[in-house]
Amino acid sequence: MGKRVDSPYKQLPAPGLTTLESRMLRLVALSWLTCCAAYAIHYVFNWYKLHRTMPPGPLGLPWLGNRHELPAIKPWKKFAEWNARYGSVTSIFLGTTPVIILGTAQPAWDLLEKCADIYSSRPRFVVAGEILSNNMRGLMLPNNDVWRRWRKVISSILVLHLGFHFRQAASYNEIQSMESKVVLKQLLDDPIDFEKHFQRFAGSVAVSVTYGRRIKSDDWIVKEQLSAVDYLVSVNIPGKYLVESWLWLLKLSRPLQWFRHEPERRKKEDIVFLTYLLQQVKMGMGSGTVQDCLASQCLNNLEQLGMDEVELAYAISSPFGAGIETTVGTTTTLIMALLHYPEVQEKAQAELDKVVGYDCMPEYKDRENLPYINAVSTKL
Repeated sequence: MGKRVDSPYKQLPAPGLTTLESRMLRLVALSWLTCCAAYAIHYVFNWYKLHRTMPPGPLGLPWLGNRHELPAIKPWKKFAEWNARYGSVTSIFLGTTPVIILGTAQPAWDLLEKCADIYSSRPRFVVAGEILSNNMRGLMLPNNDVWRRWRKVISSILVLHLGFHFRQAASYNEIQSMESKVVLKQLLDDPIDFEKHFQRFAGSVAVSVTYGRRIKSDDWIVKEQLSAVDYLVSVNIPGKYLVESWLWLLKLSRPLQWFRHEPERRKKEDIVFLTYLLQQVKMGMGSGTVQDCLASQCLNNLEQLGMDEVELAYAISSPFGAGIETTVGTTTTLIMALLHYPEVQEKAQAELDKVVGYDCMPEYKDRENLPYINAVSTKL
């Protein structure tokens, strides 16, 4: 039997890491875990410390805050619940962002009016202000250089508009008087759909003043504007988008920023819609078929305003959009209030019958003789 010969490969060192390399890897891993633990402890300590200095509110979770407690629809109901539990000034966290909830008018007045220099700025609206609006909606801007430029431009527009307004005050009253008669007829014919009638009334007045044209109840302009406002409100719901709290998501590759896709599509639609309205006024000015309005005044002074047409389209749409929503909201609130307090309606009706009579409609000239009705309107 021959002598066994060992393979020369057995004499080679086993593949793998050396003892030194293995120790280095363990040291790196341990250092990394130590850093992570230190960061977590530091963050939780500071988060808890900040929470202690804030107004009372639900504790929430580190990094997430109270985001998981907020419903996607009608979050203000949850806000009201927290205000009822913790007080009229309540604090929560959306991710790492602290948020103060003011549940009554008095703290809102104390902070936002009396201390406006400190508290009147706005937070950074990543989706609604930057992605959807390209920072062209002033209400979405903090008190920075961009906002100050926007405010200066809007002030210039208002100067133009105020001079224009004093010349056109009588025609404005005529527009509102005519539209009020139309909405009353619509309410008599179809009282169930009263909110739609108020939208048409507010929309027609706002569009007449801004763009020099009347609209009907089913006009696409009203539908498109209400759709734009509704979408703006929907993307501005606190806690809806992680990027509002986790800004590092903006550093992802653009295709991976999933939160951009829908707002950017809507932005294109808004630009087409708003510039179309402005172009219609421009064409009407050329043909002499458009009545004097805010848009025509601004187009005549475009160089003075220092804006391009897209910026101007956004700027002059502000009263248009706000005018519809606020008017509809106020009028609907009036209906609800009168239903709850019928004695107020009876007194107002008695004053109206006494001053105006039974067989004619009230006009602006009657306003100074209707103190009770004026007081009811002011109360709203």
